[in-house]
Amino acid sequence: MSSPPLDLEQAYVKYGHGVLRRARVLLGNEEDAREMVHEIFVGLLEAPEQHRGRSSLATWLYSATTHRCLNRIRDRKNQLELLRERVAPAQTEATSGGADGAALRQLLLALPEELAAVAVYHYLDEMTQQEIADTMGRSRRHVVNSLERLAEPCQGAFIAYSVAGPVLTLSPRLSVCFSGFENEYLRADANEYALELKAARTWDWPLVSLEAGLAAGASLLEQTFDTEGNAHARRNLAASIAASAGATAELSAALYLLLEAGLQSYALRLTRGNPASTAWEVALALRSYAGLGWYW
Repeated sequence: MSSPPLDLEQAYVKYGHGVLRRARVLLGNEEDAREMVHEIFVGLLEAPEQHRGRSSLATWLYSATTHRCLNRIRDRKNQLELLRERVAPAQTEATSGGADGAALRQLLLALPEELAAVAVYHYLDEMTQQEIADTMGRSRRHVVNSLERLAEPCQGAFIAYSVAGPVLTLSPRLSVCFSGFENEYLRADANEYALELKAARTWDWPLVSLEAGLAAGASLLEQTFDTEGNAHARRNLAASIAASAGATAELSAALYLLLEAGLQSYALRLTRGNPASTAWEVALALRSYAGLGWYW
């Protein structure tokens, strides 16, 4: 059974403003944004088969707008660099379409097309990993790998105070983790501050002890940006559970050194552009720690 014919006028009334808003943020120019809206809808009128019904019309429109805007940004990259050299900063900022948009465009200039699209959906739209996968027609694992490429590994350490029992060792732990992304236009930092309780089983050997453990706790996830614009920091609280394996070496009767690697799962509630629009996101991350602990 064929799909019903597309009512382009109704689609324009319903989605045109959203497409314009997306193009305005990505392109930073009202005239270019309106031209992009015209291009998107005229193209759909001339070739309605572009929307094959595999996703909603809204999803297809935003995806097509993102793709074409990224192409236009890439095409004019050399002109923008020339503009930065010859036009006063105040004049350039006046046409930026907003500080957050300026920061985003600076990031996109340095990324491959598909990775740039993931950045738009993640940082601008605050989509969940599954929503990005559905929009791009990719697997969630592919999206996770793409997001990992946007930042360096999160490196950190923890401090713990351990209470050793007959079978398990309980350790309340405070940890920090830092990662980031930097190019000539933008520096972005992603940090984690966590408090958790870990339960571990230890096997003693002559020089080191091996352990396997489970941990549960809460984390503050923070993103900050340093750019020519004024991109706002983002902070989210998340619940987490982790499974880990590690090795310890005793430095004294009460103090030990621990190296650890594991898999961590986060559950956090993301707020979209509208504070009333929220969604739960579950994310996985590999982690490794080096830290000091004290036996009780």
